[in-house]
Amino acid sequence: MKLAQVNKLYKQLTPKELADLTIGATQRRDFDERDLIADSVQRLNYNCLHHDYINRLAGFERIAAYYGVQHWKLLSLVTVGLYRYPAYDELTESTMQVLARFNALEQALIRVCETERIDFDAVKERAGCNISYDAFALPVCNLEIDGLIDEYITQFMIGLK
Repeated sequence: MKLAQVNKLYKQLTPKELADLTIGATQRRDFDERDLIADSVQRLNYNCLHHDYINRLAGFERIAAYYGVQHWKLLSLVTVGLYRYPAYDELTESTMQVLARFNALEQALIRVCETERIDFDAVKERAGCNISYDAFALPVCNLEIDGLIDEYITQFMIGLK
């Protein structure tokens, strides 16, 4: 089929249909086809809010989403560990590591919020994690969490970009 004919056929499709075709072409690693499809998508001009404003709000949503996923994942693992070993002296090393990660996640969010002047409580509220879990604070132990905090800070900062 000639290029002009293909373009004419693509122009008859909806943007959603074109997006589906683009996904398929990308999956097949047919980048020429992907570019051809993209060239046929209607171009529009938008009057929108400043990109720094939009990016900041999107970054807030991303760190809240990341925090929420990590928070609930770690909390569920902590809950299982505490259910199985209710006495502190019986906690397994893996449960202690999860407690360390949970604590590191909290500390990282606090630091990022302070540095970036983001409302810590607003992030937790947006993530659906605005309940205090003092009972799950990391018990005194010898686990090093500075590296874990740095890992989480890096992920939060990526979300803000």
